[in-house]
Amino acid sequence: MAIPSGLSAQLGIALETTYGTFATPTKFVEFDSEGLQLDRERINSAGLGRSTSVLHSDNWKEGKRQASGPVSMDAQVKGFNIIFEQMLGASSASQVSGGSSTYDNSHTITDLKGTSGTWQIGRPDVNGVVHPFSYTGVKVMDWELTNSIDEFLKLNLTLDAKDESLSSALATKSYASDNCPLPFTGATITVNGATYVIQSISIKGVNGAEADRFGLSATKEEPIQEALREITIEFTIEFESLVAYNLFNNGTTGEIVAKWQGPTAIEASLFPFIRVTLPKVRYDGPAGPVVEGPGRLTQTFTAMALNNGTDEPITLVYRSEDADTYPSRSISLSPSLSVSLSPSLSVSLTISSSPSLSASLSASLSPSPS
Repeated sequence: MAIPSGLSAQLGIALETTYGTFATPTKFVEFDSEGLQLDRERINSAGLGRSTSVLHSDNWKEGKRQASGPVSMDAQVKGFNIIFEQMLGASSASQVSGGSSTYDNSHTITDLKGTSGTWQIGRPDVNGVVHPFSYTGVKVMDWELTNSIDEFLKLNLTLDAKDESLSSALATKSYASDNCPLPFTGATITVNGATYVIQSISIKGVNGAEADRFGLSATKEEPIQEALREITIEFTIEFESLVAYNLFNNGTTGEIVAKWQGPTAIEASLFPFIRVTLPKVRYDGPAGPVVEGPGRLTQTFTAMALNNGTDEPITLVYRSEDADTYPSRSISLSPSLSVSLSPSLSVSLTISSSPSLSASLSASLSPSPS
């Protein structure tokens, strides 16, 4: 029997092959809190004639069915590729030079259509029974990486789901060994190449998808991007000169790089980290510096990531022992496959996958030798 409280809760995740079709969770991450809830709308008829002052029991039916809610967790040194893939869309892995088990997993923006997950929450009752609440067709609507003094790096997600089910079995949880969160003490942040005494930072992405996608049916359709994706940054620094203020005052654009390194090396001198690079940002304004009392002055800046036409607007590199990338349904048989059944038949097959899958097949039949 499990501990009859949130101490026995669990969160398991899997990517789906088809939007809204349950996939057994294979990755398990520790989390702080969640608020995923089923929304079952009811529609009422305003019909008159029954001479009643209260809605008649025949005059309502089920409407739209979907689920949504937040999930919050500490970012850890293992197990997060599956989440970063659903946040941004594209991923690739490369082994780090000088290491045998260290990988740089690079995550960048691409269309999130076709990228959905099953997120299963194990919720314990007061009798020690852990009940599986399975959310299918999960899409990340927005995300935030945030860090302050005396805290670990936090990842906050807002999720949208096609449905909730209670019928799928609770997946058997397993966690990566030697996993740990990333503390504020491992943070290195530069603004236009300069370092400041930074007290807090938030990097937030909004994926521009419309969650409430229904037709004349009870079936929810997969949310698709209908607006520009937004990436905003907010950070608070000590007021030490006019250099940072003039980034806003002079309409300067530049680069922000934020990195959080784990305290224990993977191997040799290779340490795990999360590094977010925003090569072109616009500084939209500071709050302050103003004098609010006898304490030292601070400035809170907001900034927006831009697309400079050359670099990725955001690149998140996850250095870890993990190399389990999820390349957004891309399939590559490079560059072509040809088969020759000499002397009479030759077949050529070419497959391309980006951004969609297409194939061409050609065959030629030569006369048989006489």
